[in-house]
Amino acid sequence: MTIDRKERLWCQWRALLRVLAGVALVNLPFWVLGRVIFIDRPLVAYESVVVCALLAWRTPVGAAALLLLWAADAVVALSRIYLFTSIDALLDSLSFIREMRVLDFIDTPRLALMLLFCGSAALLWRLLARRPVGLVAPSLAILILFGLDFLNGSVGRPQAMGRLNAANLVGSPTFALAVAVNTARTPNPLVDIPIDETVQGLVDVPQWAAQHPERGMLLLVIESFGWHNDTAIQAWMNARLLKQLKPGSFDARAVRMPFRGSTTAGELRALCRKGNDYRRLDAHNAAGCLPRLLAAQGWTTVGMHGFSGNMFERWRWWPTVGIGQAEFAEDLLAPDAVRCGLVFRGVCDKDLLDRALAAAAKPRTLAYALTLNTHLPLAATPVPPPLQALCATGRTGPAVCELLAAQSLLLDQLAAGLTRLSVKPLVIVVGDHAPPFSRRTDREQFSSTHVPALLLQPGN
Repeated sequence: MTIDRKERLWCQWRALLRVLAGVALVNLPFWVLGRVIFIDRPLVAYESVVVCALLAWRTPVGAAALLLLWAADAVVALSRIYLFTSIDALLDSLSFIREMRVLDFIDTPRLALMLLFCGSAALLWRLLARRPVGLVAPSLAILILFGLDFLNGSVGRPQAMGRLNAANLVGSPTFALAVAVNTARTPNPLVDIPIDETVQGLVDVPQWAAQHPERGMLLLVIESFGWHNDTAIQAWMNARLLKQLKPGSFDARAVRMPFRGSTTAGELRALCRKGNDYRRLDAHNAAGCLPRLLAAQGWTTVGMHGFSGNMFERWRWWPTVGIGQAEFAEDLLAPDAVRCGLVFRGVCDKDLLDRALAAAAKPRTLAYALTLNTHLPLAATPVPPPLQALCATGRTGPAVCELLAAQSLLLDQLAAGLTRLSVKPLVIVVGDHAPPFSRRTDREQFSSTHVPALLLQPGN
């Protein structure tokens, strides 16, 4: 072998090594994050090879491609973190970002995350900028990635069985995002949920309403109210409501209920026994929703939420499910009123609950309430000593313990409010989804498939 040929071969190997090192740097931030937070993504993005080639060929073009890839990868990952059933559902939620206090998302961990990405970008620049790698090295890198993906058994099959590795080794976030954007205008069709997986499986609401025309009803959906895997902690949470009521005033029980999706999916499940996308609601497929069934019996139906009605267009689809009087922050908040919450700041849950209980105390009235203040990220919340002891034993960490404290306070307030009512309503309390903590250690403390549901039927 001639010296020139050996030199060319060595140059190709060095170029390949630079590309593979660049691929590692492109994916490094997500690898580091995956050790701390919940990220459901392939280990390597195919596009990272293209980014490396572009950085070496035309550095500004490569830098733009890197930012686009990271943005696409982040959107796909966020759709999993926040329990959206599809990427297009997350994209739909981003259209309402004007309703949020986005600056409250900025904290020390997120600033450290920005530094992590900036550091990776700086190392990529030093490794590849203006150091062309040709076509052979990137082509070999793609073949290597494809070969690993093929051996892993995950090429084109994100849920493939019998893999060497539990996760996809290689994937394409930009392709996934492009497909989602292309299909975003066609929301997933609504599907029926088995009745025993919804609040209608706890009690036949229309029948109960027909038998108790002198009473009202409260359906309360609590934001991020998940089923904690620690038996003692979950029992303590259930007791906040079930054991504080006057004996005989209610026939009470707590159960686990399956969930899938984010908050609007939880609302559809509770109100209509439907799954998937609220944008598919119309008068026909909403005919079986509880508010419409009760309105047909002559009941008054009231819905209230402490945030803007523009968020997820609740002002539009709540009336479709039969809510005759919808009240949002625009209706409930005076200019000088106290507000609660962090990113999602609006009516305080205690004030919303008082209003809902007042409505439910009226005969033949359904009060539907969706809480707000336990939406993550959570404002600082004091933890009562009994819960603090349980959190220490269960090693929950401060973020989880504060969320439990906020939700237990809400249940305490509900119990106190029910005690004050002379005519008790039927009460159904259910969580919308598990808390979407990004940290793995926090997220894994809650069931990923079930939420609590509490049923209180008034005694005679």
